[in-house]
Amino acid sequence: LVEAVRGGSVPKAALTADLVRQLRSLKDPALASDLTQIWGVMKETSPDMKAEVERVKRLYGAGGSQPGDGPRGRVVFNQICAQCHHLFDSGGAVGPDITGANRADLDYLLQNILYPNSVIPNEYLASTIETKDERVLTGMIKSQDASGITLQTANELVTLPRSEIRKIEATAISMMPEGLIATLTEQQTRDLLYYLSRPGQVALPAGSK
Repeated sequence: LVEAVRGGSVPKAALTADLVRQLRSLKDPALASDLTQIWGVMKETSPDMKAEVERVKRLYGAGGSQPGDGPRGRVVFNQICAQCHHLFDSGGAVGPDITGANRADLDYLLQNILYPNSVIPNEYLASTIETKDERVLTGMIKSQDASGITLQTANELVTLPRSEIRKIEATAISMMPEGLIATLTEQQTRDLLYYLSRPGQVALPAGSK
């Protein structure tokens, strides 16, 4: 499968994060190197990470048979996620479109929300660019050629001529920051997770945006 993806006969989308995790669990150094090259970065899940995922799962489960409210969760999504992520019919394009993601799997949701730096496809790795006039920009390189680089920052798409660039440094971090849900109340967390797990769009509460 990995060789088929490398050769172009199978689309890269066939290598889902879950499948990459399974392949890495084989502990084959050559396979791990190939996956990093053609797919991206995946770090080992630490005991602390696993414990935090379990803590939020318990918080979510404490809400009962319907732990959250979809419309309220959509409001929370619009506040902290929609700038970068597209879901159903709205949102940004900085991060991946999560409409087709495995959102019904709570473990999948929590691993990606709580620890975005543990699984990062190459196209979403951040780079830091220093310019000759001492600006520092961080974003994803969308395209580049001999004349310049187009960088997607959190707020805008910037084209930089090569003549203005002093240094480019690739990082092993995601554009998505950790701790996004740390400021939410327990109910807001349940509402957000419930909304994200819905198979289709829900209406906003009356008077909300």
